[in-house]
Amino acid sequence: MTNKIDLTPAQQERVAQLRRMTPREWDAICKKCGICCLIKFDMGGNQIVYIKRSCVHLDCNSRECKIYSERLTCRLGKCHKVDIDLVLAGGMVPDSCGYREYIFGPAKYPAVVDFSTVRPMDDLKIKRISPQEFFACIIPESIRWNNR
Repeated sequence: MTNKIDLTPAQQERVAQLRRMTPREWDAICKKCGICCLIKFDMGGNQIVYIKRSCVHLDCNSRECKIYSERLTCRLGKCHKVDIDLVLAGGMVPDSCGYREYIFGPAKYPAVVDFSTVRPMDDLKIKRISPQEFFACIIPESIRWNNR
């Protein structure tokens, strides 16, 4: 999902700063909330919903990836590198993501997830999720997380 965003000059400068960052500087902005590792569905009409299922490699207690250094080459799961284009696209990370807040300022609706209710799910099971399970697992607040 890609939304055209008109950035102010100050926001454009922050985007330029992000583009120049080293991997270590980039990672330092991450809040380690684990929300980017939740399974998301594009519902159309600029609506992304998150469900209480995560990548199989997310440690739901620490909210860290168990295979972080290999995550982009792993055949299980569909990890997408959180980069500036993904951050600007909106919806794939909540507005309270550290990278979005770096550009746009504090989120109006901070994303909060009770990770005790989140269960890891491998890619094969995601493709077979039933409508009943899908609707039972929706995090209703996820739509609001991305309404600046």
